[in-house]
Amino acid sequence: LLAGKSHMVSQKRILKCSIRILNTKSLTKLIDVVISDLKTLLGCKSVNCFFTNKDNLTKNSSLIDIKIANSYFRDGNKTYLNQNPKGILIFFPNQSRTIKSYILLKAEINKSNLIIAMGSNASTKFTTDQRVDLIEYLTKIIEIKISNFN
Repeated sequence: LLAGKSHMVSQKRILKCSIRILNTKSLTKLIDVVISDLKTLLGCKSVNCFFTNKDNLTKNSSLIDIKIANSYFRDGNKTYLNQNPKGILIFFPNQSRTIKSYILLKAEINKSNLIIAMGSNASTKFTTDQRVDLIEYLTKIIEIKISNFN
């Protein structure tokens, strides 16, 4: 019963975040909403956004080489939970001592990608056996919204 209630709370949070994303009017605002809402939604220490194409950069995002980004997403996966220690250094610069676990999300945009990196100071916050269906739904909402800007 408690697990069902927890899942319902998660669904409600994802729905609220989805509505806020869908109501954004620009890519810059969308990135701001992703950073602030996902940090609160998932109780993360840090949320960073990276684009593989410089044309999509905003003031709150960074550029990442597409080969590096794709190395974390094999077999068409849009979620990465394997906890490679090198990922902390790449996706959470200057925070390698505080980030203990992380999740990466990939939103595909035309011929480039948006990588959303969410890190926690709790080592068990993000694990490989975690279910990701709700967060992948949110990633799809982000993809749809960004495609509307282009």
